[in-house]
Amino acid sequence: MKSYKRKTKHLLLALGLFFNSFVVICFSYNISFLIDKVLIGNKIYLFKYWIIAAVFIAMVSSFTTILLGKYLPIRNELIASIDISKNALINLLNLNYKNYSKKDKGFYYNVVTNSAFSYGSIAIELYVRWVSNLMIVIFVIGVIFYINKVIGILFMLYIPLALFASSKPSELIAEYQEKGLPTQDLFLNETRSIIESKREINISKTKKVFINRFNSSSYKYLDFVTRFKLYEILSTSIPEIITKFYSILILSISAYMGFNSKLTVGQVLFLYQLINFISRPISELVSTIVRKQANQANINRIDLLEKESKESSGFEDIRTSDTLISSNGFSMYKNNEKTDLLFRMGSIDIPVNSFVIIKGENGSGKSMLINYITGNLAKEFGQGNLSISKDIDNYSYLTYPILIVNGGFKDNLLGIEPEPKVYKMLNIDFDRKEITNNPVNLSFGQQQKLNLLRVLSQPSDYMFLDEPMLNLDKMTQNNVVKYLDSIKGTKTIVAVMHDESLDYLADYILDISKKTVAISEKTK
Repeated sequence: MKSYKRKTKHLLLALGLFFNSFVVICFSYNISFLIDKVLIGNKIYLFKYWIIAAVFIAMVSSFTTILLGKYLPIRNELIASIDISKNALINLLNLNYKNYSKKDKGFYYNVVTNSAFSYGSIAIELYVRWVSNLMIVIFVIGVIFYINKVIGILFMLYIPLALFASSKPSELIAEYQEKGLPTQDLFLNETRSIIESKREINISKTKKVFINRFNSSSYKYLDFVTRFKLYEILSTSIPEIITKFYSILILSISAYMGFNSKLTVGQVLFLYQLINFISRPISELVSTIVRKQANQANINRIDLLEKESKESSGFEDIRTSDTLISSNGFSMYKNNEKTDLLFRMGSIDIPVNSFVIIKGENGSGKSMLINYITGNLAKEFGQGNLSISKDIDNYSYLTYPILIVNGGFKDNLLGIEPEPKVYKMLNIDFDRKEITNNPVNLSFGQQQKLNLLRVLSQPSDYMFLDEPMLNLDKMTQNNVVKYLDSIKGTKTIVAVMHDESLDYLADYILDISKKTVAISEKTK
């Protein structure tokens, strides 16, 4: 398990669980002592000491069971699950777009929630419970060997028998879950689509269509879950069934030895209690391995996400220019298979600190060109000779959809310090409003102003504006034009436009038409 390593605290907690079990065994031995030494041995003077010991052990056992046996393991499991979920989200954000686009959103929802929590649960089972159970089993077998070697050998034979009986079912579960997890991804994806698009579904009156899609995905997921749970129950029940019959065998042999005076009554009772006690840790040793194998697909997903998050995007190889872009024959496609051409670009060099306008019909590739330049697209969408500015990462980008979070105006600045000049220029009058994202209680114009405030306030060297005038009133549009004029030459500005309101500011205009990029240099 590569994404969550074993820590010292896990070993300490395993020792704590072992101590808790040791106290329970001491209580069982105390009962055996009462029978052999006090009652049968007729040593009544020891009875008061036995009572004191029994009360003390019971108090310690109660405390250790609550704290070490239950609370701390659950707490550590939750901490591990949240940490893994958080790291999965960070890894998701660090994914390059080639790797990110391999899966749909339902897959990532599943990884960050179900897979992360399964990973955390299994990690604690392996690092804590499995280790403590192993220590308990070794200790108890040592005690049993000390009491009687024959019974000890019988216990030793039980362990490989239980492991062998559980190995094949656990392999089947692991294989089945790997095949079935995509049905859970699809189920989550359809659920997410309905929740996120509730308004649009109601407006378009397509509720029936989406419910039918949900039903189809949910039935497939239900079939997977029910079969998986059945296999899981069968695999974990096998060692439990073997344990019960093995307990009868060992108890029978212990009783026979008792009849022949090879074991005392107290020892027979103690062995019986040990048999019942050790059945749980032995069963958990097996079931933990079964659960790990059954959830190997979830573990692999988390580990793969971490591995892919560290892979380079490929853009590093072409971010070598001192200009914004430098092309000597470059083609852009609608997919990374390069089967559908968007446009071709000839010899183009655009210096930094230029003001660039990109024009073209809807779907011509204007926004995709910006996404490619900024690295928000798989590098495989492009082909040819293109180099991009070496410090392009220091950019701000006005794009859509607009991020809105529940909270106040300051919360929705997302940690960006607003530039007073920009704030005033945008005529913002909703800064005291409590903002919601379900539904968004800002008008389209207010959303655009909020988005512009974030982007224009960032201290970037490159500013990309995808339709900056969209949904703005005429006065604010004029203010934006004047502001952009005032900062022209201090940074590189690239704007996607459908009108001519910014043309007079442009140093270069890129026009995408008939799958070709034409460049014109403006001179004053």
